[in-house]
Amino acid sequence: MNKRRNVSRKIGFESLEGRRLLAAVIESEPNGTKPTADVGQVASTGVTQLVGSANKSDKDFFAMTFTAAGRYRVNTGDAAVKLDVENRLGVKLLETQPKDGITSGVIRANAGERLFFRVRGLENSASAYDVAIQQLTQPAPTQTLVSQASVAAAAVPTKVVESEPNGTKTTADIARVASTGATQLVGSANKRDKDFFAVTFTTAGTYKVNTGAASVKLDVENRLGVKVLDTEPNDGITSGTVTVRAGETLWFRVRGLNDDASAYTVNIQR
Repeated sequence: MNKRRNVSRKIGFESLEGRRLLAAVIESEPNGTKPTADVGQVASTGVTQLVGSANKSDKDFFAMTFTAAGRYRVNTGDAAVKLDVENRLGVKLLETQPKDGITSGVIRANAGERLFFRVRGLENSASAYDVAIQQLTQPAPTQTLVSQASVAAAAVPTKVVESEPNGTKTTADIARVASTGATQLVGSANKRDKDFFAVTFTTAGTYKVNTGAASVKLDVENRLGVKVLDTEPNDGITSGTVTVRAGETLWFRVRGLNDDASAYTVNIQR
């Protein structure tokens, strides 16, 4: 039976205690293509929900615009549906695998960016779904405390500690490198793990990068995916240099070499 086309509704709820905004975008047929997608917004606070029902012959599209840049957790719960998230270029940013128990993930969005959410049922009969989208709080970079005397002699190192999940570029931890002082990327990884950091350089120049004695391999790529640094710890190559423009972002990928996790500290300094 065909569903009657309704205007997509957005419902807001606010508790007096938590003042936590919850917004729901309810699907309305036809919404089986990107041009006919239901439209909504994802705020930087509270939870946005995509609500509807779908069977295995149905797919529901939502075009969601993010009002603030950041990392967002997406969760389909125990609904019998599969979710794909793509950007405007059709690049897949997230794909759930409910049969393997993977019903959630993390995506990264820019302020004003629109992403397409596609929900498909897994069964012959329609299953209700409630996709939750919520921004993750990014931990503030911690700084190593030093005395006033040492501050006069050298800038304070900035330490960015990895936070899972960060196994893709879209879920990378964020770091900034100033023209003075050192920036440290800190974490641990085994041979099945890879940690991504999106590192933005505030000043143009050449910077030294060093992984020290950690049992990890480091690859650094620019936005085009071109590798600009590749360590080879098994050959004793644990450092190198990168040359950047002001405001340029490079992707640092750290991978462990052993079955057991190894702690690492990647030092970046001009």
